[in-house]
Amino acid sequence: MPLEGERILITGAHGFLGRNLAKKFSRKGAKIYGIGHGEFSSEAMLELGIVKYVSDDINLSNLLNTCKNPDKIIHCASGASVSYSVSHPRQDFERTVNSTLSVLEFMRLYANESKLVVPSSAAVYGQKDKKSISVGDLLNPLSPYGNSKKIAEILSNFYANHYKLKISIVRFFSLYGPGLKKQLLWDACMKTKLDDHVYSGTGLEMRDWINIDDAASLILLAFKNASYKSTIVNGGVGKSVSIKDVLCILYRKLGINLKPIFSGLAREGDPLFYEADIKEALSWGWQPKTNLEDGINEYVKWFKSLN
Repeated sequence: MPLEGERILITGAHGFLGRNLAKKFSRKGAKIYGIGHGEFSSEAMLELGIVKYVSDDINLSNLLNTCKNPDKIIHCASGASVSYSVSHPRQDFERTVNSTLSVLEFMRLYANESKLVVPSSAAVYGQKDKKSISVGDLLNPLSPYGNSKKIAEILSNFYANHYKLKISIVRFFSLYGPGLKKQLLWDACMKTKLDDHVYSGTGLEMRDWINIDDAASLILLAFKNASYKSTIVNGGVGKSVSIKDVLCILYRKLGINLKPIFSGLAREGDPLFYEADIKEALSWGWQPKTNLEDGINEYVKWFKSLN
């Protein structure tokens, strides 16, 4: 999908997803305008292809100050994680729901010809049986994080239908890749440095792991398929892998001849099984290309480069 000369506004541009999308899409010729919390050096902005960045809250005036008339918007700004939302439910709501409403109002008032992609989460589904989860399945989130994402989706659907805005929602499952400094791979790498090999849960919890490169290609197609009906797709690879197996791959790549140990105590808000039914994404002509083992190997190379 050509992006030459297109103006793309990315909220949450300082985060893992936002900065990766900035870099990938700027290299396709897009002009990237970012807003979010955190600071970039001039060198980092140049590397990521960000022509303007505003470090501030996501609200109407700040969005206008960042980019008055974008061709495309990617709303990456949201709450941090399931665990953070459990301990900070109000902050999670504000970061996800309030920011989404601001983006939708900005689009309605000043950028109604733009296309919007809203990265959502599999957390909206809650606990499911051991089968692929379809986009039409009942939404029953277990955590404040999932609930906030669900409300953000409801708002996006309403604005798309009522104000005729072109919007797509991508429910990402377990997103990973070099640069991600939170969640399982990061936590495990940091724990091994302390010779700590004990993890929560049983290790049998299943997740559908999607690499950042595949996520970026899916978002490009989400723009192409954005509509007034607020298109929704699952962002996974259609195959679940256990936490234990992922950690065993990680340990091999790190050169650790030990096995991870599991406490048997699950974390609040964590479902047991997630696997995406990706028929909608496949119908767009999308295919995930990154093998999980190769993706973890790239993550380990990046982690080692930090030391």
